[in-house]
Amino acid sequence: EILPEWELNVGLPDEQTHIMEIAYRRAKQLAHARPLMWTASDRSDLRSRIAEVIRLPREEAVSWRKIGDALGDPSTANYELRVGAMTIPVSVKRGDDTATATLIIDESGRAGHTPPCEYCLAAYPTNAVVADIFGMGENRCDHRLSMLLESAGHRLLGIQVAQIHACAQLASELTGAQRVDLAAIGTTASFACLVAAALKRELFASLSVARELTTLTRLIEWGERYENHPSLFCFGLLEVADVPELRALLEGMAYIQRFRYVR
Repeated sequence: EILPEWELNVGLPDEQTHIMEIAYRRAKQLAHARPLMWTASDRSDLRSRIAEVIRLPREEAVSWRKIGDALGDPSTANYELRVGAMTIPVSVKRGDDTATATLIIDESGRAGHTPPCEYCLAAYPTNAVVADIFGMGENRCDHRLSMLLESAGHRLLGIQVAQIHACAQLASELTGAQRVDLAAIGTTASFACLVAAALKRELFASLSVARELTTLTRLIEWGERYENHPSLFCFGLLEVADVPELRALLEGMAYIQRFRYVR
């Protein structure tokens, strides 16, 4: 009522910067600011910083119990692993080679890796331990419920990493393997297993990933939604480490990228 509309219409600049562009530029700045790891002390310090950023749970009570054979198959048993206040369903398939074990973390769950699925037997002739950690398989939940944990000060990624460590220790106890092979299927599972192996490489002999990220900035480039990969949006992590730094912490461990191709 004071000024005409044409005087209030200020327009927009030709190249308007949006929030995704700001985030991408910031991610690139963080990548250049991260220091290189030259010594064993540098790598140890980085592991401590990563554990702090993801708020890796410490000194949680871990217990497990057998709850029966799967589908009447005596070579396959189901277990209930308790890590703190959370329960993880685990299936164990005995293989021909009893000296080794493969821990499988699949975002779709255990259904594709337990009898009568023949793929599991062909792909993993060793002892196969399949676990549904938080946010995967039977432990999948609405992302809004996961956000409640974040609002209470937890980190979803830290919870998943701690559960992978507990599952690896269970696999060692059940099979006698000193170090287990870790196999991840899915973007979130591959990244969580990468972090788990980088923090406690003494638990793992190898890491195999499928559909993995090469960098966390892909989440910004692709405009990925939080509800699809909630644990990957871990506050403060990109400032400390990205996928290249995590891979550098896999000293003495075989790193296998399945289904990789050049396009």
